[in-house]
Amino acid sequence: MTNLVRLTMGGLRGFAQEQSLEFAQPNDAPGSGLTLLVGANNSGKSTIIESLRAFSQHPPPSFSQGRRNRAFGDRVTIQLEGEDGEPALRLESVRPGGSEVTTEGTIERGSLFVVQSRRSFAHLFGSYSGAPGDRGSYLHGYQAADLRQPTLDSFALRLFTIDRDKGRRSKFQEMMSRVIDRPPEWTIDQSDNGQYFLKYRWPSHGGLDSDHSSEGLGDGLTSLLSIIDALYDSEPSTMIVIDEPELSLHPEYQRRLAALLVDLSADRQIVCATHSPYFISWEAISNGARVVRMRRSPDGCQVRAASRDSLRSVARSVRDRNNPHTLGLQANEVFFLHDRVILVEGQEDVVFFDIVMKELGVELPGSFFGWGVGGAGKMGAFAKLLRDLGYEFVVGILDNDKTEERDKLEALFPECRFECIPAADIRTKAAQPHREEKVGLLDGESRIRDEHMAATAGLFRRSKAYLENAAE
Repeated sequence: MTNLVRLTMGGLRGFAQEQSLEFAQPNDAPGSGLTLLVGANNSGKSTIIESLRAFSQHPPPSFSQGRRNRAFGDRVTIQLEGEDGEPALRLESVRPGGSEVTTEGTIERGSLFVVQSRRSFAHLFGSYSGAPGDRGSYLHGYQAADLRQPTLDSFALRLFTIDRDKGRRSKFQEMMSRVIDRPPEWTIDQSDNGQYFLKYRWPSHGGLDSDHSSEGLGDGLTSLLSIIDALYDSEPSTMIVIDEPELSLHPEYQRRLAALLVDLSADRQIVCATHSPYFISWEAISNGARVVRMRRSPDGCQVRAASRDSLRSVARSVRDRNNPHTLGLQANEVFFLHDRVILVEGQEDVVFFDIVMKELGVELPGSFFGWGVGGAGKMGAFAKLLRDLGYEFVVGILDNDKTEERDKLEALFPECRFECIPAADIRTKAAQPHREEKVGLLDGESRIRDEHMAATAGLFRRSKAYLENAAE
């Protein structure tokens, strides 16, 4: 299978207008094939995943009345395009108001593996003796089930396949150890009444603890089993799609799983819909990973992708040794905000503006971006990223020796609001050989200087009024 380039869809669930999503393309650099879908609940992320899985279902799905969007003509169209002029794969309603679809093209079995968000499976299951357990055969049956069903169907088939094959087991456990140090040893056992179950043991310093059955398997480990299963026997130039990989996983396991996905996406495509900032990797973004924000508007679900230039401009901050915190975990949370983002120059501004607001008795109805953007000269790169992703209400606050920079920002981003505080810095900075003393907005007791009180109150009053429009 060649890499997939673009998904275009309309009429499925909340997609009242046709929308397109371009996938990251692996180029042998870690993370280059990673596409991250972010956005609020009910913004369309799972619908994107549902549309992808439709191409690997046999027979193709029927789109019931509740899944079709009337604003799109009560019909559904979904198209996948490959690279190098590969023919498009297309699913389309036979006629408006009907559930059945016509298809054009087929996708190679096993090349598109979709992992749903609900990943529990029956703790007691039947035998699969002699049943094929290869990737393609499993997906042929599993992918025909409803993406939103509460459990995985036939997952035991994959467990039997791993349990009976020494090479597969070794590869599976090795990949599991990338996420969990000393992962549990497991096997399939049979009860006296003939039903099978998963039995596992956690390694301990004294050997192996007592056996546990799959009935007591935690949700996080259950989820991880199915994710690793989708990854361990995947091949280059295939696509693995994972809905909410973070569910029930400890933050440390989220971090390690994210690193594993970055490594694997060097030569295959991985698509993740996530609510977790742990899965945002700026190394991957520097290498070509795409971040796509889904947003719900009065016109339906929309796909807003950050441009390559925007992502690269922001990713340069990774190399800023003077501001190593700019793209830390808290900054990653910007991808998960609904709107109303406040950009400031640096860490001190985030800390002391909170003090300023308390003194003024004003609270801005928005969220600061991380620990600042790392300097006034970088604010434009972050504002462009936010605009690409569909954020409509952004405030930028700079020092008053940056009025020229503020004017440039206002010209480039007229939809945003930019202000300068009435002082050269948030607090006083002593003179340096290369810099004169800067008298700050706050005095030595971290209170607003009397001469700046009125101007500061006006700044925050205007910013508050602007941000409150987002709630209307």
